[in-house]
Amino acid sequence: MKNHHNKILLFITIISALVLIKCTENHVLPTLGSIFVTSDPIGAEIHLDGENTGKVTPDSLVNLLSGDYTITLRMSEFNADSLSIKISDNETVPVDLFLSEENPEGEIQLTSLPSGAMIFLDGANTNLTTPATFSNLERGTYSFSLRLNLYENSNFDVNLEKDETVEKNTRMIIAGSSGNLFINSIPEGAKIFLDNFDTGLLTPDTIKPLAVGDYEIKLTLDEYKDSVFTTTLSAGQLTSELIELKALVNITASVNPANSGTVEGTGGYVEGDRVTLSAIPNTGYRFVNWTEGGSSVSTNSEYSFTVTDDRQLIANFTLIEYDVTVAANPDGGGFVDGSGTYKHGETATIEATANNGFRFENWTENSNIVSTDESFDVVITSNRDFAANFVEIGNLTVNSFPEGADIYFGNDFTGEQTPQTFTDILAGQYTVTLKLEDFADETVNTTVNSGQTTDLGTINLTDTTSAVDVVEITFEILLGGNIKFYFRFNQDIRFDTLNVLLPNNETINWPKNGEVVSAGDTSDWTYPEKIIGNWRFNFIGRKLRGLGAEFDFDKILTVE
Repeated sequence: MKNHHNKILLFITIISALVLIKCTENHVLPTLGSIFVTSDPIGAEIHLDGENTGKVTPDSLVNLLSGDYTITLRMSEFNADSLSIKISDNETVPVDLFLSEENPEGEIQLTSLPSGAMIFLDGANTNLTTPATFSNLERGTYSFSLRLNLYENSNFDVNLEKDETVEKNTRMIIAGSSGNLFINSIPEGAKIFLDNFDTGLLTPDTIKPLAVGDYEIKLTLDEYKDSVFTTTLSAGQLTSELIELKALVNITASVNPANSGTVEGTGGYVEGDRVTLSAIPNTGYRFVNWTEGGSSVSTNSEYSFTVTDDRQLIANFTLIEYDVTVAANPDGGGFVDGSGTYKHGETATIEATANNGFRFENWTENSNIVSTDESFDVVITSNRDFAANFVEIGNLTVNSFPEGADIYFGNDFTGEQTPQTFTDILAGQYTVTLKLEDFADETVNTTVNSGQTTDLGTINLTDTTSAVDVVEITFEILLGGNIKFYFRFNQDIRFDTLNVLLPNNETINWPKNGEVVSAGDTSDWTYPEKIIGNWRFNFIGRKLRGLGAEFDFDKILTVE
């Protein structure tokens, strides 16, 4: 069923000729081969020896060395197809591939008048009779033949595109004895249907030949009611039918406003018919009434009446209105706004403003949080009941001596150090703990009242560092007879003055000028001669940790 591409092959021939002419004009004969690739359908990716060339059909692959190649075409929703070819120098090889569908979904639906005809496809009996459906078909051309006793064979082709559904209805022609049927109407020009088959004819006209028997005839004409009747044909006779069509009365209805609803029941009726119109509101609307010529004729959404003449009615709808309420929780917590009546689809702005001593927390509806913003917009499509929740707040001031202590509420570090004022915190009981290195923790219980600032004053922290002491005094005799003393302290200090009482009762005051000595490090002092006996050292300075307390103590070292 592959469709041949004569035009594409002609295009290949023309391109090849142009290439040869061009090469001749340049006095250079091509030494490489090429491949011109096309497909059905076109637009397939061209792969050469497994590699995507970046081209799609139809296109040429040029400057190819002579040899064997494999062309593969790929396309979405189609099976890949490959072809092995051999090309020589100066040769252009055409490649034309028909791609089969991966999941063919084409369908052909065959019916006939009369039904029961045997169906042959491409000359083979399908063992099916009309009506029948052929599914999962690939695109292409299908040849059918319908065969039925007493009727002439009906032969036809069906061209099927990808995933297309084609309906084919065939009226079989009687072979042998038959009758004729003449149909006319008042007025003329009505479409003629024979056993629900559209004959394509208009009254007056004759249908022939027809097999003898009973037929259902339907006549349709705009602005007239369809007429359905049965007639009987006899062999070798002309049967005539003259039908007077009844004019239709038009019942129309529109909606107001636009897109507010729909109306069912309109159309063409015969005078005397009973009609019921139904008005169906769209979401957010409710039915109001039926009007005609500006006057109300009914407030029922279903309006029934007897047809006498044309009528033009309007189904009137209006937007549904909803109640929105907002309230403060507790009552004195703040001011709220947004209560009122809103039409369906309107946007309400809901706002809350906290009073002094309160903080807005959130909006809830039926205990569910709907927003944490003081103001938010909501599209109204139903009754709503919002509560603005406020909490009592106050301020708390915390200071210490010395400053810089970490502040804890309970066991939770606040991330702040003294001095600090916490604003707009929840009112209630607080356990405040201050923590600072080298100082004992201090804990204070206090109450934060709504709208007030609680000041804990200055909390004095207790220094936990030990007294300054010399953990080691050593000496050494230097070349030249000098004696050098080394001092190592138990903690970090600022060393201001060293007073020395020598064994000979000489006193020396040696300024250290605030020398910083870390715990474990040494400070030194040198005297120009060694004197045997007790050396008294008086150390004066200040701690670097804790409160930085001053120190003044003596130590004796015996030099032998």
